[in-house]
Amino acid sequence: MNSLPLKILIVTGEHAFPILKSINWDLVKDRYSITLKSCPIPVVAFLSPTMLTECLDTIPIEDFDVVMISGLIPWDPSRIPENKQKSMPKIVKGPAFASQILPLLQSIDPHSLLEENWTKIDMEIFGKAQYQKFLSSTRNSVQSGNSSQWFALKSPFSQVIFSPRLPPIVLGEIVGFPNLSTDELFDKIESLLLHGAQIIDLGCIPNENHQERIAEILPVLIQRFAIPFSIDSIHPQEIEIAVKYGISMILSITPENFEQLKNLPKDLPIVLTVSPNPNILEKSEMSERKLSNLNVNEPYSPHTNRLLEFYKEVRAAGFQKIFLDPILHSPISPGLFMSLQNYGDLRSFITNLSLLLENSLSEQTANNNFLPQLFMGISNVTELVDGDSPGITAILAALAKELGVAAVLLTEHSSKCFQTIEEFQRSSDLMFLAQSQNQSPINLGINAFKFKSKRLYDPLPLKIADSSDVVMVPNESVDAKMDPAGYFKIYISIEKKSIYVAHYMNADISGNQPTQVFRGTNAESIYKQILARKLVSRLDHASYLGKELQLAEWALTIGTDYHQS
Repeated sequence: MNSLPLKILIVTGEHAFPILKSINWDLVKDRYSITLKSCPIPVVAFLSPTMLTECLDTIPIEDFDVVMISGLIPWDPSRIPENKQKSMPKIVKGPAFASQILPLLQSIDPHSLLEENWTKIDMEIFGKAQYQKFLSSTRNSVQSGNSSQWFALKSPFSQVIFSPRLPPIVLGEIVGFPNLSTDELFDKIESLLLHGAQIIDLGCIPNENHQERIAEILPVLIQRFAIPFSIDSIHPQEIEIAVKYGISMILSITPENFEQLKNLPKDLPIVLTVSPNPNILEKSEMSERKLSNLNVNEPYSPHTNRLLEFYKEVRAAGFQKIFLDPILHSPISPGLFMSLQNYGDLRSFITNLSLLLENSLSEQTANNNFLPQLFMGISNVTELVDGDSPGITAILAALAKELGVAAVLLTEHSSKCFQTIEEFQRSSDLMFLAQSQNQSPINLGINAFKFKSKRLYDPLPLKIADSSDVVMVPNESVDAKMDPAGYFKIYISIEKKSIYVAHYMNADISGNQPTQVFRGTNAESIYKQILARKLVSRLDHASYLGKELQLAEWALTIGTDYHQS
C-alpha cells in the first residue's frame, strides 16, 4: 500500500490553473502531496486522450501515485493507448469544478483513489454531503451574526428562521380550506408535508368570513400535526381569531385592513402587500421618491413605492418581523418580467437599508431593527402556465435565490401542480449549493431532473447491433382475447398516493362487482400478488397487465394522469 502523503498530479487547462493555484492545499498536506499541471489548452473539458499523453510526457510521471483529470472530460481514461497506460500511474476523474477538488480530498480516504474500481467520485453522495455542510455552516453564521439580518417564528417553532442567505422557507397553501371537511383537510396537510412544506398555509375565501371554522379547526390542527400554520386572509376578524388560536404567521396585511389590525402581536411575522392602484400611470413608468425616514433615495416603480410607504407605516407601528410581497405575476399578462423588477427594486432597498443600519446605528440598536425579508408567491406562475412544473420551479428557485427571497408560497391546487413543493425544494437545494460554491447549478451532485437525465444510455453491444439474426417487428394492433381468469380495471389516486386494481369475472361486463381489489404503489409488487392468486392465465394478458401497471406507477410518481388502454 502506498505510503502517505499520496502524490497526486492534477491536470487542468489554462483557464482553471489560476483557480487551482490559489487553493490552500496545505489543508490536506498530511494526506496528499499536490502538484498542478496546466496543459496547453484553454478549457480542460476539450482535452483529448492524445493531448493528455503528450502533456504528461513533458514531466517525470513516474513520481506520482495518481493523475486526476477533470470530471468534465467526456471520455473514459481507458481510452488512453495501452502502451502509454503501462508507464503511467492510475488516472482518475475528479469533480467537474476546480473548487470541488479540495472538499473531495478532505472527505475521502486517500487509498480509495488507488482502488481498482474507483473511476470517479459519486457526485450524488458528495453533493448531498456538501449541501448539508454548507447549510449547517451558513445557518450557524446567520444566527451568530447581526441579528437584524434574520428573524424566526415564535416559540415553539423558533427553529424556523428566515434569511436571504438560507434556502427559502416553503409554505404549502391549502386553497379555500373552509370548504374542506376535517378529513379532507388532514389528507391535504399530510400530502403537502410529505412533499416538503415547512409551514401549512390556510387559504381563506375572499369576501367571506369563516372565523368560526378557524376557531374550531386551528387548535385541532396544531395539536395533531405540531407544525407552524399561517393564514392567508385579508378579513380582519379571520386574522384576529387565527392569532387568538395560535397562528404562526399572517398573509396578507394590506393598507385596507391594517388600521383594524394594529393591535396584533408585534413579534408575529406578517406579509405586506398592496394592490395595483389604477390611478398610478403605466407600470413601466419609474418615479424617484425619497423615503425620508430611511434616507434611501432610489428610482422605484410606483407599485414598489406604495409598498415601501406602507412598510414605513407598519414599522412605525412597532411591527418587527415584516415580509414584503410585491406580488409575482403570471407570464405575458399581466407580465412576469415587470414583477421581477419590483423584487429587484426591493432587494436594492433592503441592501441599502442594511448598510444604513450598519453605518449609522449602534450594534444594539441595529439588532432591535429586523430588516424586512422578501416573500414570493411561486404558484402565481406554476398554476397559471400550462407547462411541466419541474423546469418552471427550477428557474423560479434560481430567481428566488438570486433575489434573496426568504419565504415562498406554493399550492398544489390543480393536478398539473401535484408535487410542485417537492420539485421546488429539490431546485432550491441545488441553487443554494450553487450559490454557496459560487458555481453554475450544474454538476454539483444535486439536480432537479424529473423527466430527463444526464446519464447516458447503456451502449448497444456491437454483437447485438450487427447481428444478422434480428427480427424486425412492425407496429400493428393485435386483437385482444379475453382471459378466462377475468379482467382488470386500473386506477390511480393522487390523494391516496396509490394504485388501485380491481379484478372482475368476464360475465361482469359492466364491472359492477369486483372479486378482489388490490392497492399499492409499486407495479411489480401488485402484479406478483395478482399472479400468486392465479387471476391471470394468458401470457399476453400478463404482459398487458405489467405494461399498464408500470404506466400507472409512473403516472402516480410524477403526478400526471393515467387512463387504462
